[in-house]
Amino acid sequence: MFGRGKIRVSLPAQIGLLAMIPLIILAIILSGVGAQSIREGIQLEIFTRLEDATIAMHTMADAVSEGDYVLDADMNLVKGDYNLTEHTDILDSMVEGTDMDVTFFYDKTRRATTLRDIHTGERILGTDASDIVYETVVKNGESMTADNLVINEEEYYAYYAPLKNSDGKVVGMLFAGAPATETNAFISKEVNRLVRASVIVAIVAIILIIV
Repeated sequence: MFGRGKIRVSLPAQIGLLAMIPLIILAIILSGVGAQSIREGIQLEIFTRLEDATIAMHTMADAVSEGDYVLDADMNLVKGDYNLTEHTDILDSMVEGTDMDVTFFYDKTRRATTLRDIHTGERILGTDASDIVYETVVKNGESMTADNLVINEEEYYAYYAPLKNSDGKVVGMLFAGAPATETNAFISKEVNRLVRASVIVAIVAIILIIV
């Protein structure tokens, strides 16, 4: 019978191993928290910019006419005596030089927009918002954001705000959106950079502990 040999680990080595474990855990936690902070910070900046765009839409519409929002006989969105559906030059000028698009919804249907179909080039009119957006914004009168909205086969960041008449009644929605592809790529790049930095710091610290 042969006795089994035991691997003996010196006390300094045991201390070093014990020091590595919390260091690795800390690096993982910091990477996760940092990545989430980067993602939330960038998305907050985008949603703030989109919210500002909906405020600008309100201001612009009030400047062109003081009347209420209604649909005319041709189902065009009219504010006072100004036809927003047909006269979209003011909307186009709002988004010129930016990656944003804006839309006026009456009830749940798009009635004036800068969005154009990628296949036909025509403005995307007459389509409806999702039920959850309609319930939140029109029925409940609350603003909402979305980071996975698909328009023209592309993901968008979106901000929806209630559209109100002079009596305070919510009659539709204001939409401002921006493509998510470049933003998400930038977020991934910054998160990867953070993770690489955390790994390098952890490796250096482990080497120092071993030495």
